[in-house]
Amino acid sequence: MCRAAANAHVHAPAPQPRYRATAMHPRTNPLENRKATPALTTGDLSTLTRLGDETFLAARFPNHYCWYILGGMLDLILTWVVLHLGGREINILAHRAIEFLDIWGLIALKIASIIVVITICETLARINKETVAKRLALAAIVVGFFPVAVALAQLATYGH
Repeated sequence: MCRAAANAHVHAPAPQPRYRATAMHPRTNPLENRKATPALTTGDLSTLTRLGDETFLAARFPNHYCWYILGGMLDLILTWVVLHLGGREINILAHRAIEFLDIWGLIALKIASIIVVITICETLARINKETVAKRLALAAIVVGFFPVAVALAQLATYGH
């Protein structure tokens, strides 16, 4: 056996750094050294659109938004199933969107409503109305899952 092969198991390779080293952040996660964003006041609304290195703003209620988006997507899926089984859309706005652009109209309407709700919640939270914003996000989740519950009830009674 060759001597190099016999000693190969003795020397383990050096561990690689988890993040590529840069001049600003040698061998660290660049997000760990990020400065905290100070609370915004009503006069600071212009900073909401500035997304540079120092003004990056994270979502205030990401878990709430995930539940709201899940409810919206379930609503889309179940609405489409109900429509294909002969049901009809009760929401006039959604009915018009379906008439105009079929499923794509319904998807566009749902995405637009999600964007509006999240934007309102984030804006309220950033102007020091965090309690109101959180309540709005919770209300949006409840309202968003209501059509899902109705569609599931309709599907449960279908064919009986």
